[in-house]
Amino acid sequence: MKPSQDYYQITNSLTHILTTSTQIKVCANCVRFFLLGTEMTYNQIERLKKDTEELSIYAKKLFKKGDTPRAEKILKKREFILRTIEMSA
Repeated sequence: MKPSQDYYQITNSLTHILTTSTQIKVCANCVRFFLLGTEMTYNQIERLKKDTEELSIYAKKLFKKGDTPRAEKILKKREFILRTIEMSA
């Protein structure tokens, strides 16, 4: 199966977050599973939900620092991950 354009966009976005911030540890492999259509275990889904909570916390910190554009991008990525979780359930 050939990965979709969304796969590359979210993978690149998550890789950027992982390399620019040690505070966020997003499970990029979990997102890859979703985008490739592979079933995930319950533990993987729960870990991904926890990671989205961490994204929300980090976005709040960015808002406080005044980095609004970056915080908004992170929140959009968070919403994408949550929508993907809902669609797979």
